Parts: sequence; C-alpha cells; structure tokens
Amino acid sequence: MWEKAQTYIFVTLITVLIWLYAESESLDTKPFYTQVEFGAGQKLLINPQRSGQIIVTVEGPRGRMTELYDQLSAKPLQIQVQSDPTGENLEQTIDLKQKLREHDIFKKLGFRLEKVDPPNLYVRVEPYITWTLPIAVRTNGDVQINANSTKIDPAEAQIEVPFSYAAAVYNRSARIDAVLQLDDVTLRQEQTKEVLLSFSDVVPAADVTITPNTATVTVTVESTERRSKELKLPVTIRYPIAEAPKYAFELMTPDETVVSVSFQGPLDVIKQIDEDIEARKKLVKLFVQLGAEDLAKAAGGEEISREVQFDLPPNVIPNEFPPPIRFKITRRQEQTIDSLEVPTVAE
Repeated sequence: MWEKAQTYIFVTLITVLIWLYAESESLDTKPFYTQVEFGAGQKLLINPQRSGQIIVTVEGPRGRMTELYDQLSAKPLQIQVQSDPTGENLEQTIDLKQKLREHDIFKKLGFRLEKVDPPNLYVRVEPYITWTLPIAVRTNGDVQINANSTKIDPAEAQIEVPFSYAAAVYNRSARIDAVLQLDDVTLRQEQTKEVLLSFSDVVPAADVTITPNTATVTVTVESTERRSKELKLPVTIRYPIAEAPKYAFELMTPDETVVSVSFQGPLDVIKQIDEDIEARKKLVKLFVQLGAEDLAKAAGGEEISREVQFDLPPNVIPNEFPPPIRFKITRRQEQTIDSLEVPTVAE
C-alpha cells in the first residue's frame, strides 16, 4: 500500500513539474513601454538623441516576461544611425520595427517583435566638418590694443562644427576668438596670458570643438572703458543762495526727479560708480541749474522745464539723457537757509 502511495506522489510531482515547465514555455503576447536612444560609430550630431515613450508588443515565453520587463525598464534600446556623406539628407525616418526586430534583447530571451507604436521616428543626423582658422584677440569691452605688438601662439586652430552651420561659417569672416577679460589686463604694459578660445555665437558652444582650446596671447592694452549698470539717481535744483528765501518750487511730476541713467568711462571709475554707493554720491551728481534771472522770470507761477545737467569725473559720459525736469516757481516770504544746493529728493 505504501509503495503504491509513493508511486502516486512521484507521478503527480513529475506531472506538475512538466505542466509548470510547459506553462512557462508557452507563448504569450504582451506590450511594454520603453525608450529608444540613437547612437553612431562616429561623431555625429543626432537630434533628438533619445525618444519619448514607445510601446513594443512582443510574443514569447510567458516565464521570461518579467525578465524582459526588467531589461526594457533599465535602459533605452540602442539604435545605430549613419549620416549621409553628401550632407543632402539630414532628416531621416527610422522604421522602428525593422531596426529593433533583430535587437539582442529580444533574440537572447526568445521573443519576437510583433508591433511598435509609433512605427516611425524622425531624427536629424549631421556629420561634423573641420576648418583651420586664424585666431584673433577679442575683448569684452571698449579696449584699445596695440596691434603692432600683439602676438598669438598658435596663430591658427582647428574648429569642428555640425554640417548645417557650414554656410553660416563660410559666409562670414570666420575666425576663432581669444577673449581677454577686462579685469585681467594691466594698462600700457606688455603681458602674456593663456586665453580660452571661442567661436562665433552663430554656432552653439556645445556643438563646437576647438583644438587646441587655448592660445598664448601677448598684448599691450592702451586703454580700457566700461559701461556702468543702469542706476536710479536723484536730480537736485541749484540756484543762488541769496535768492533761496524768495521762492518756492512745485514739481509737476515728483517721480521725474529720480531718473535712470548709465555711464561710460574708465574701468576703475565705473567700478566705483557701480559698486560703492558712497563713492557714487561723491562722483556723480545730476542737477538743474537756475540763475537769479531765471528765478525772477519764472516766478509768475507758469510751468517751466530745464534740462538735467551732470557733474562727472573726467572721461566719464552719460549713455542717455533724462527728460527735462518740469516745475513751477512762486514767490514766498523771506526765510533763512544755509545751503546752496536744495535737493528735490533725499540722497
């Protein structure tokens, strides 16, 4: 009796194992979400480099579906693309089913690709082209450089850009720039610096390769200038101290006495104006000037306007001129004052 029971249990166990194996090897069809990433065996500009979500529908062993899901979720499927050597066909239509049908991930696990949604992706594939161009010194401001003493080593560099920028580069006076920063130079002294090289804004910096990427530049800078940031400054009214007790002022538009203005001038002075508020108050003054005759003529209460004038350090000039200040002047009873300059707003 016990031998029969053992035989029955053994046969049952073998039957279950055979069924489980058959079940795991039975075919099933299932869709999976994944992504595609394009690559190449050479340097190409590929856009987009990676697709959005795509759906691949596969048929294969039910027991390996989880393994396939894990691999499709881990990283995008790689598709190799090639460029058109003539540069005429930069836009390509990628048949995803054709490209992915023989992909290793499906072959190794025993899956057959049934469908891909979307069936096609559109990519732009550009080869890179190479030029050898001269290097020129460029600055980020109004800098006078002694051209006769300027030396650049090397005098040329190689530039690599995508094919689509070929016409833009070819149709300009192409050069590679050695950019000198204003804070890096000393006036009227020959100096040698290692300078990063750059190319025109026509081509995004990420798409440009310059070899070498630096040059040794020897220059003598004769002068430097800089533009200040835009500043909000008060305008004061100046008139003779002896006349001050006789008149009262009414501003037609009080906001007009704080104006926006920027300046151009020597680097060290502009840095003070930009960065040091106390120095700015001493260096830069905006005012309206009125004489005794102006006061007498205008004291009838009619609206008048006067141009804003500037009291500035040597070689500093305004980049723009504020609109005239409008006001009325009326006579008043005499009173004591002790200042020649009467501010219309607090400094």
